[in-house]
Amino acid sequence: MTKSISEYEETFRVELFDINQKGEATILTIADFLQQTGMNHAFRLFESAALSMDKETAFVLTRLKISMERYPKWRENIFIHTWLSPIEGKYIIRNFEIFDGNKNLIGAAINSATPFNLKERRAVSLEERGYHIAVSSKRPPIEHNFEKIFTEENYQWEKTIDVGFYDCDLYGHVNNVKYIGWALDVLPDRFNRSVFLKEVDINFKSEVNYHHRVHVKAGQYSGGNNQFFHEITRDDTGKTVIVMKSQWSG
Repeated sequence: MTKSISEYEETFRVELFDINQKGEATILTIADFLQQTGMNHAFRLFESAALSMDKETAFVLTRLKISMERYPKWRENIFIHTWLSPIEGKYIIRNFEIFDGNKNLIGAAINSATPFNLKERRAVSLEERGYHIAVSSKRPPIEHNFEKIFTEENYQWEKTIDVGFYDCDLYGHVNNVKYIGWALDVLPDRFNRSVFLKEVDINFKSEVNYHHRVHVKAGQYSGGNNQFFHEITRDDTGKTVIVMKSQWSG
């Protein structure tokens, strides 16, 4: 359902394959719903979605922050409302609000992305590609200063993952949602089973392709407060792929 060209809303039903062992949608499900909503809004903004689907240009996600008050349960309907803030340089800022079936706000998110010329391997501006988009004056639901995510040296958990064929997307890169799952899955089971994941903040720094091997590490910040840092690096080059911070409660 579209409210205006600058704002957009979609409805999702949480299905059996979207939930965890607690019967709730996972943060990966939420991230996937956000991804679908943002892309479908882009289709409308760019009419035939020429920019997002042409062979030379892709939207490269650089930052994503998701904050949840609760996770929807199996067979529950949720509504995701999205809009774009004014462009900051070459970065497109997209906002999301997540509502339950009674229109209660249960989560919010914000991301930044930049158009990237795949052939020339460089970021481009929308104006350079000949596109002009409608932005909204609606305030962002989350602050978006996107400060640097710092890690510490005391990594406590780590593992190695070989990238499979089904980890990759349309462009042959690992899908952004996969990174979140890998980063969280390295933590002990007790976190994912019994502690509430309040927030994730991810900085996407480089890409990974099929057959690459990555090293996933995580640790708890020395200041405590149930905050953890996560890092994924390429095994062959040591290059950082993502840095993430997670906030837990309960």
